[in-house]
Amino acid sequence: MRGWSTVSAGLGLVDSMLPEGEGKNQYFKQARKSQQKQLRSGPLESLWCAYEGEIVFQRVATNPGVSSETSIQYLRPLFDGDSVTLTFWWESGETELFPIVGRTALQLTPQGTQPRWMPLKDELTASLWKEEVFAATEPIATENVPIETAWNTIAMKRSGNTIAVTLNGELLLELPADNMTRYGLLCPEGRNLKVKAAVLTGDWPEIPPTDLTIPIHASPKSP
Repeated sequence: MRGWSTVSAGLGLVDSMLPEGEGKNQYFKQARKSQQKQLRSGPLESLWCAYEGEIVFQRVATNPGVSSETSIQYLRPLFDGDSVTLTFWWESGETELFPIVGRTALQLTPQGTQPRWMPLKDELTASLWKEEVFAATEPIATENVPIETAWNTIAMKRSGNTIAVTLNGELLLELPADNMTRYGLLCPEGRNLKVKAAVLTGDWPEIPPTDLTIPIHASPKSP
């Protein structure tokens, strides 16, 4: 799960897969070993993980109390010309995905899509009941809904200051590209999530710009 992070309110931290240095907390070393052992027999329980080439969040059936929604976002934002394609499994009430663009979560339903605001963990709204934060809205794109019990495809492409979102090749909506353009995945409350492909494409330079490769300890030259 390198490159992904939990940046919003919810359960399920992501293993950053960073190298384990000498100062690494012993607890986290043991936790990683335990997770790696569990992954040999199946996905982790109520934790985001990569399993058999898929991004998975699987609830614990024997612990219904662990049911809150949870989300992750890719740390690299979408720049002009970038696009990302997500192939996800949809089975209403069982396995669902709400795509995220910046601070907007797109709540997919069989009746259409309901965009809603995403609170951050350190915001006061993160401690409120979601009914107090997310005002009810009428679904949009009511003719463009996920195909039941099948793999579906969400695509997000940034062109200038607009991000176009399509579902199975049909335009869902367009969103403004504000200061937060990271894309992400939200697993709804009481549901599982399964994504078998997440492909990010863009026009990236073969050599990083020099202003991005200056050592952070280097002092700027005087004019």
